[in-house]
Amino acid sequence: MPTRSYAQQIGDAGQALVEAWFEHPCWVARKQSHDFGIDLEAELAELIEDRKQRMTGKLVKLQIKSSAKVERGEAHIAYPIQRELVHYADAFRLPVILTVACLETRTVWWLWLQEWSMLHEQQLARHPEAATVTAHIPIMQTLERDIATELPDIAVGSSSSAMILALRNMIEAASGWENRAVAEGVARLLGEVHGESRSWTLQKVIDKLLAMGEATPFWEAQQVLPIMNGLIEVAGDSFTRDQVIRLVARGETYSRTGLIGLSRLYDLWPDQMRALGLVNGFAEANIAELAWYCAMRERYPMEPNAWFGMSLVMMDDPNLSHGGYRITLDNDTRDYVMAIWPNRGDSVLLDCLHIEGSSQGTD
Repeated sequence: MPTRSYAQQIGDAGQALVEAWFEHPCWVARKQSHDFGIDLEAELAELIEDRKQRMTGKLVKLQIKSSAKVERGEAHIAYPIQRELVHYADAFRLPVILTVACLETRTVWWLWLQEWSMLHEQQLARHPEAATVTAHIPIMQTLERDIATELPDIAVGSSSSAMILALRNMIEAASGWENRAVAEGVARLLGEVHGESRSWTLQKVIDKLLAMGEATPFWEAQQVLPIMNGLIEVAGDSFTRDQVIRLVARGETYSRTGLIGLSRLYDLWPDQMRALGLVNGFAEANIAELAWYCAMRERYPMEPNAWFGMSLVMMDDPNLSHGGYRITLDNDTRDYVMAIWPNRGDSVLLDCLHIEGSSQGTD
């Protein structure tokens, strides 16, 4: 005869408990016929005359976990979440809510997985090999308290976290947009909405550049320029030394697009860049050309948008030597920089570098 395990009984009872809470005037719940990580879908409803409900099209997805008894602390319950469930939730454009049902107390706690993931990125990155991560859910964060208040706000997307998540999704899709003003605007808005999200977004842009590889054509790498420029304008002061190095370095060489970003960082945030110790940072990374460039930016500070490369070579006898590299200025070098700078930016300076004591060439 077929048997029904105790675990199945617990799971079915927990599902019934959660479904019962969503038998609510604010919601219409639908079971998912094929469970691949989502057990229930709930649509926000507006109550109108004669107890009728008007559907809004605002949805949340629910993953239901059940226990005969959930151990509680004074302020939180500690619940282990499968890491792959967190990654799966992050892929959704709709809110995914984890519910934890305790059959002993008939209590259901909830957690908005995408928001939790966003706020605990460092925890998730600390042990990437771990199959589970522990979430601490506030003891008061229950469906009984929040079914008609907090959850509708999440479904509508009116919270600050919802705005940040939406902008993040947009900025991931923004690479390559022809409308650069829109891409830059999204980046600026994200930087202004929530300071803690800056580091994440900077990292995404850097990772995008790194994923292109060392031999990526300049025009292709430029697809991320609108996002990068927008972020630098609003969040350049939040770059770490490691992030700047990762932005520009490609092994023991460099990205021309990344150098455009570095140049803009020095234009807009010179004091912060100097404080990062980039000259030593690039020297320690064995990229002496970039150490030279940072030394020049700090030796000859200029106003933003001063066209640093062209202004540098037009100076009267500047000291262009650092770390065993130099540019020897003559008419050919100046003509070369003036002709090539509009297309290559300050990276043309690195084309002109030569090791001190050797002959100079601009080929």
